[in-house]
Amino acid sequence: MCWGFGVVESDLEDIYWTYARREIETKLQLKLGEQSAVLMCHHASLVLTVNALFSDKKAEGPQSAMAGAKNLGEGHTSVEDAVAAINRALSF
Repeated sequence: MCWGFGVVESDLEDIYWTYARREIETKLQLKLGEQSAVLMCHHASLVLTVNALFSDKKAEGPQSAMAGAKNLGEGHTSVEDAVAAINRALSF
């Protein structure tokens, strides 16, 4: 409840007296839906990044990056190769 309404525990009594049960449930469902959408976006970004890192092909855009997401490990024969590719990508 505190997370959904952005309040501290001492303010919960005001929430209970101000809002109906249905309003509280709806607010929490909307907040959870928002956070789920954010996490899905983070997951999609991670898939695109890992795909770009491990694929040997040049990506032409989001479509090709998502299409190649099925072959994440393609082009690398060992864990050492994958770790080396990650280190190369992360070195600035």
